[in-house]
Amino acid sequence: MGKKLQIIFIKICLFCLLAFGIYDTGASQAVADLFPLSTSAFLAQPVRDSVITIQIGDKEGWRGLALSATKNSFGELLDGLGGQVASGSNKPDATPAIITWMEKEGGSFAHPGTLTEAVEGGRGYFVYLSGRNSLKEAFKEGGFPKTIRVDRSNLQQTVTVEVGATDSNENGSIDAFEGFNLIGNPFGQAISAGALMTALRANEAHINENLYLWKAGAGDGNGMFEPVSGKKKIPPYKAFWVRYLNPGFKKIIRFDSTALELQGRDNLYIQDAKSLGSFNIRLSDGERFDSFRIGFKESGEVGEDRWDGYKIASLNSQAVNLFSTLSSGAKISKNILPLELDGELEIPLSFSAADEQLSFSFLWEAPDEIPAGWELMLLDRQEDRKINLRSSTSYSFHLSESNRVKEKRSDGDHLPHIDVTPDSEGRFAMLISPSSRTLPAKQPLPEAVSLKPNYPNPFTTTTTIPYELNKETMVSLTIWNMIGQKVATLIDDEPKSAGLHNSDPDIKWNAAHMPSGMYIVRLEAEGEVFTRKITLIK
Repeated sequence: MGKKLQIIFIKICLFCLLAFGIYDTGASQAVADLFPLSTSAFLAQPVRDSVITIQIGDKEGWRGLALSATKNSFGELLDGLGGQVASGSNKPDATPAIITWMEKEGGSFAHPGTLTEAVEGGRGYFVYLSGRNSLKEAFKEGGFPKTIRVDRSNLQQTVTVEVGATDSNENGSIDAFEGFNLIGNPFGQAISAGALMTALRANEAHINENLYLWKAGAGDGNGMFEPVSGKKKIPPYKAFWVRYLNPGFKKIIRFDSTALELQGRDNLYIQDAKSLGSFNIRLSDGERFDSFRIGFKESGEVGEDRWDGYKIASLNSQAVNLFSTLSSGAKISKNILPLELDGELEIPLSFSAADEQLSFSFLWEAPDEIPAGWELMLLDRQEDRKINLRSSTSYSFHLSESNRVKEKRSDGDHLPHIDVTPDSEGRFAMLISPSSRTLPAKQPLPEAVSLKPNYPNPFTTTTTIPYELNKETMVSLTIWNMIGQKVATLIDDEPKSAGLHNSDPDIKWNAAHMPSGMYIVRLEAEGEVFTRKITLIK
């Protein structure tokens, strides 16, 4: 290969590193080792051995950021991002380009006092990336991704950060947005949410079992704070929320990058083994959408519990926000319920959206993960309608200006809010009417054998593969890879009773030892074969 072609090849490789992830001197040095004669002029020291570059963002908007202990100032951090400026600049009234969260006094966003202040290691920040520059060239500012440069000598393997839960209204409990802390993964490797939870549970702290990660592109650009737990990953240098629920709790948390990585590999985080499935409903304004999810666990409760996912408003001012308000006043985006319900349960649904939006649609897929005998309905009180969530997949409605109950923000309010004031409250609800899950006691027998969709799908470690039988018969349930090799046998020609099998222990496949990819589930019953594709992602 000629020198000219080698240089072109290296430019392409380095551009890909910039576009899709974090680029540091390790990558550049590896390329230089391969082609020592052709790269020195091209690199021209854009990244020195003492500097780490972090590439963030793919379009304009807010992004979460965290660093380990660093001496970099906010001014240095903002340099070249193309965003608006913070307090202490020549535009103090502009919307700040970087903000953090103050947990005390009920919780609120704040911006740095001056641009000369140092970034606090382990603390979470939101940085606004402006799209006003259209260039998109490697090693040049403007366009996306944006580049942040941090001195490697300032970064540390161990980081400490203060967390707490302040009962600001002194009512003896943590409510509203008290107890929320904005911190982050300050290291250069992804860490499982479960490993971080282990570190965050200091001194038997009562903690919500979710971390909340900002997803700017979720919901077709709507943006949302996704509740994550277990083996789900917090990417390098990403901010996240955690909520402590002990009134008066205050603690210095120590993050050690090596220990967190090992904990994530050993899967020390333990969740409920028993579950019943989940159901997801979306609300769309025609361009963007937000989601609300119900799920079932053995330790779930009808009221607020530690498994529920709180609703944190999207940082996008034009976003749709869908949520439910519990009797405790908590606003949630994920409601985890017990496996057994005493009777019909009503879950109120509220939402907020941009002021000019008046037409909306609820959208959902068939609730195949919920037992077939359970009734799920969407209630519209204003139209006096009940929509069967099993027999339809959408419902459209119009919101009149007189329906809006949201208070307008003042023009001088530049900082985002994480609380949500509904546009419509009391109009919509989801109704769940359970029946016995023991077949055939109260449910009719299935008309035929069927292999149901697995859940979750895609999955990261374990998935449940339900099926139905119209009579007692011999069953085999196996897993095959895409080249026709059998990789697991869950049921080996065993007699199974008629009915829906969705909670048997032998229909759960633990694929922790398997590589990512697509697999085939094969059900054999009554002389017939049924197959379904499933996807494993790690």
